[in-house]
Amino acid sequence: MPSADEKQIKYADYKYLLQSENKYRTNLEMRDLALRKVHYVTKEVIMDLGISKNSLIGWIRTNLMVLVVLFIRMIIHYLG
Repeated sequence: MPSADEKQIKYADYKYLLQSENKYRTNLEMRDLALRKVHYVTKEVIMDLGISKNSLIGWIRTNLMVLVVLFIRMIIHYLG
C-alpha cells in the first residue's frame, strides 16, 4: 500500500540530482558518488546522441557533427 509521500511524488518530473549536499560523507562514499555521477552523465549523453544505436556511418556522422559544433564554439569563444 503506497504511503502519502509516494502519492505526492511525480515520477515523470524526477531528475537525478548531481549537486547534492556532501556533509557527513567519508572519502570512500564521495568517490563512489563521483563515479556514479560520471557513469550517469556518460550514459545519458550516449543515449541522447544515439551513439550506441547507430551503424558505423551514423557513428561517424555524429562524431563529425560534434567536432564541427566544438570547432564553431571555439571560434566564437576566441574571436567573439
